[in-house]
Amino acid sequence: MGAEKKEIEGTEAARGCGARGVVTERPREEEVQSREALLLARRALGLSRPPLFPLLTDMEGRSALIAGGGRVAARRAATLIKCGAAVTVVSPRFCAEFDGMNCLRVEREWRPEDMEGAALAVAATNDRKANAAVAAEANRRAIPVNVADNAADCGFYFPSLVTSGEVSASVSAGALSPALTHRLAERLRSVWEDWVREERAALEDERNHE
Repeated sequence: MGAEKKEIEGTEAARGCGARGVVTERPREEEVQSREALLLARRALGLSRPPLFPLLTDMEGRSALIAGGGRVAARRAATLIKCGAAVTVVSPRFCAEFDGMNCLRVEREWRPEDMEGAALAVAATNDRKANAAVAAEANRRAIPVNVADNAADCGFYFPSLVTSGEVSASVSAGALSPALTHRLAERLRSVWEDWVREERAALEDERNHE
């Protein structure tokens, strides 16, 4: 509690001095990547950033590896399956959300050779060091990787995906606010089906009058 109060006071003091960025508490690793430090500063001070570029890719029939068997891993797996990927999940244990999920489950610790043939990878274990190892192996193999507990280590970010058939939209708050991303995506989902149906009907009407 004392450390948290000290961090808050330090942040407020930095703002008062007109500072644009500050990291007031050393993260868990001794070697802090500059991207992670910048991300932490942006989150702490509410600084903006350019929007992320939504690079869409076709995952139909392609292999995706997920290390981890918890709820975050399950959400990542469900999204990739929805997009047509062949998902393999490696973990000693699996949460209930995996029951009935159309994926290959391998019940053991992750191994580097599990990356063979993967088009992308996800590190979503409950062990930060294990996630870093997954990311390092993916980077060594030039495989795009998403790291659940460290956005700065990500080669790509998971958006909140809004779909209606093959029509999709992705929502992101630049890795700064998952809560904002979730709220915006939920609002979009509440109207997305109707919008897609209306626009399909409008296009069909235009074709019939050509």
